[in-house]
Amino acid sequence: MPFPRVIINRSKIRSILKSNFEINSEDQTVIKEFSKIQKKVAVLITQYEEYFKYNPKHDHAPYFYSSFLNLDHLLLMLNLSKSNVQFVKYLKSSLHVNATGSLDFYKEFYVANEMIKQKI
Repeated sequence: MPFPRVIINRSKIRSILKSNFEINSEDQTVIKEFSKIQKKVAVLITQYEEYFKYNPKHDHAPYFYSSFLNLDHLLLMLNLSKSNVQFVKYLKSSLHVNATGSLDFYKEFYVANEMIKQKI
C-alpha cells in the first residue's frame, strides 16, 4: 500500500517528465549541464513509458491502494483489535469496500467485517 508521499512524488515525476524545459543562457557550462540533464530525462521518459505499458493500472488509478483514514477510524480499529495481525486485517478490510453505497465509513466497515465473518 503506497503512502501519499509516494503518490505525490509519482505525480511530480509525471509532471516533470511531460514538461518541456528550455534555457536562455550563453554560458557553455550551463548549456552542457542542461544537455546532460536532458539526456537523463530522456532515459527516464523511456523507462516511465515502458513501466506504465506493462502496469497501466498505476497510471489510471493512483490512489487505489491508498487509505484515507482519520484518527477516529484508526482508534476504532485499534479498539476492536486483539493483536497486530487482527489490526492489519481490519486495515485491509477497509480498503476498496463499498458494500452499501452509503459512503459512511462506519457502516461500510461493519458490513464488510460481518461479510468476512460470515464468509460471504
